[in-house]
Amino acid sequence: MKSLIASLALIISCTSCTSKSAVSTSSGAQVFAATSARQLSSASAPDLLTALNPVFLAASRNRRHYLATGIQNNMDYYGTPAIDAAFSATQIPSLGAAWYREAIRDRDLAPNFAEIVRQAHLNHMKVMATIFPDDADYNSTADASQYSGSQFVSSCGYAHVGAVSKLNLEKFQSRLSAYFQAVQQAGQNIEAIEVGNEMDTVCFNADVPWGTVATAAQTAQILQSYAAFFSASVSTIKIYFPYAVILPFAPADIPSTGWVGYHLNDSLNFISSLSNVNGVNYLALTNGVALHIYPSAENPLTTISSTGNILMIDQTRQIFGAQVPIYITEWGYNQASNRAAEMTQFLKAVSGYNSSGPILAAIYWAYNWESGKGTDLVDATGKILPEAFLLGQQW
Repeated sequence: MKSLIASLALIISCTSCTSKSAVSTSSGAQVFAATSARQLSSASAPDLLTALNPVFLAASRNRRHYLATGIQNNMDYYGTPAIDAAFSATQIPSLGAAWYREAIRDRDLAPNFAEIVRQAHLNHMKVMATIFPDDADYNSTADASQYSGSQFVSSCGYAHVGAVSKLNLEKFQSRLSAYFQAVQQAGQNIEAIEVGNEMDTVCFNADVPWGTVATAAQTAQILQSYAAFFSASVSTIKIYFPYAVILPFAPADIPSTGWVGYHLNDSLNFISSLSNVNGVNYLALTNGVALHIYPSAENPLTTISSTGNILMIDQTRQIFGAQVPIYITEWGYNQASNRAAEMTQFLKAVSGYNSSGPILAAIYWAYNWESGKGTDLVDATGKILPEAFLLGQQW
């Protein structure tokens, strides 16, 4: 494992490398560069900036960053497929968003994913890909469905989930490679990749205890399993897209009541613990931090204060440092008469942070579980709602 990380460290320490697939430095998404493999394996999370390129960080402190908006249309998996097809094909490009987020899941859908990437680039959008484990990555159906049944479905919205610790990482890397090969064969690249999604909850990781708070020993084991998954992902990513932005999974935005015992406590510090897993600093292989923020009075971390502060962002900067880029890879508001005002307030609040450090993306999650409800941006007939065009404005 250490030899693998050392190899990856040497890859990303090349501060002068250039490529057509490299993300623009001016967008604030330059690959973080470590000064040496030794620093990669020794830097701690609170002192993470000492392992990053000091020249880039100095420039970052003196540059005005701008928030780029994006969208993920999740009716690929839920909702009304006919409306989804029309929205994705004809209306999403009209919004003017800078990012499109899509999931890497079923191996058979790799050609479809590559076409989505091509269409996004054709419409001047960057791609944020999110890596999910899939049933095919497990050795048995039992492993792939460790949590299932009516209670799981009612809580999480789908049939089952497996534990990250039980993944067959060779099968996983084979599937991931199939996706990346399909993208390359289409003549495309991927600008940013999240390694996992909300893996601090029972809905996306059956290693998280169901109904009880994880002990310190359980949390340590969950960290070990995720680190192995992260390492397998990064080693594959670097083969195909060496200049892609790499992010650890975004913790779930969990209400303060009702979900105790179904997610890890203090997930931001869980992510920061990736700075030392058996002596390896996995955070040094990342290019920032991903967050999911759904502003709600039910969660004090996501409430927008009268001064425009969001506690989750404040805590993230306290833990990781103000100059570590933040990508908000999910946010949204349920349909309501005042939603345009809510969305505007959120985008202004997030953009306001860019005077002191980079928040580079805010990707809206459009999800319709029932007509007229959810965070979707079209009405029951498929007509785009006016507030959707807020995603095309500069913030």
